[in-house]
Amino acid sequence: MLKKRFVLMLDEPGAGGGAGAGAGAGAGAGAGAGGAADDGKGAPGAGKGADAGAVGEGAGAGAGAGAGAGSKSDWSDDWRVKLAGEKADKQLERMSSPKDVYNSWKALQQRLSTGELKSTLPKDAKPEDVTKWRAENGIPEKPEDYKMPEGLVVGDADKPMIDLFLKDMHGKNASPDVVQAAVQSYYKIVETQAAKIAEADVAHKTEMEDTLRAEWGGDYRKNVNAITGMLATAPGGIQDKILSARTADGRAIANDADVLRWLASTALEINPVSTVVPAGGDQMGAITDEIGKIEKLMGNRQSEYWKGPGADKMQARYRELVTARDRKSK
Repeated sequence: MLKKRFVLMLDEPGAGGGAGAGAGAGAGAGAGAGGAADDGKGAPGAGKGADAGAVGEGAGAGAGAGAGAGSKSDWSDDWRVKLAGEKADKQLERMSSPKDVYNSWKALQQRLSTGELKSTLPKDAKPEDVTKWRAENGIPEKPEDYKMPEGLVVGDADKPMIDLFLKDMHGKNASPDVVQAAVQSYYKIVETQAAKIAEADVAHKTEMEDTLRAEWGGDYRKNVNAITGMLATAPGGIQDKILSARTADGRAIANDADVLRWLASTALEINPVSTVVPAGGDQMGAITDEIGKIEKLMGNRQSEYWKGPGADKMQARYRELVTARDRKSK
């Protein structure tokens, strides 16, 4: 009877891989029970009970083994092809499972929602689409709505240039941060250049003065005054334009020795007495008055014109005044 039930268990569907183990256990139990009955120590039917238990154990073990074999992998090896087709993106090869694809997508959504990633404007976008896209991306509706960096005031001289710059940046849909950074960079460059020019002006002025003082000697100040007097007679604003002009290499004209030599020569040709008496007023009258005062001293051989530490200087001054008078009279 036990042998027959064992054969039937083998034929039962669903026993799975655990059937052998269950049957073996049942057979062993059955044999033990049968022996006990033959010896008169076991109750009749004990073999059946043991046999039934064996059947239960075999079925349970078989079911457990079958379930374990079915959980080998959550995803098939060709999941990438099923997801993206035969020509699956190479990026998928770096994904170990569809769960990685989901995590990547979720991270992308997070970056989009926080504004870290922004949509691009289509090339064929309509005006209303452009307006909407700019509003969504923080770009002002008009160029003049861009805000300047904090503390920066654009002067009237720079305003036309800055307005043109903002118009171009708006046409490229530049963000406010980019525009502000560009404007700050521009003025930083301007300030740096101005500082370098000022430094060069000081060096050029020192170089010019050293050169002309060595060349003109005691006439240096007289020649400078002659130049100043001549330029003072120019129409309004001309003097400032000349003195603020620069040569091709960036040197201020006022610091160019060659230019000052020519200006001094021209000034003396135009006004020979400019180095003798200050410019402006009645120069000839001033020369005549000073000559008269010195000539009175000349009549007294004991005067400072003839004697004393200042005699040589006064005599030189007299000759200078007479020369100037004669040149002016020609």
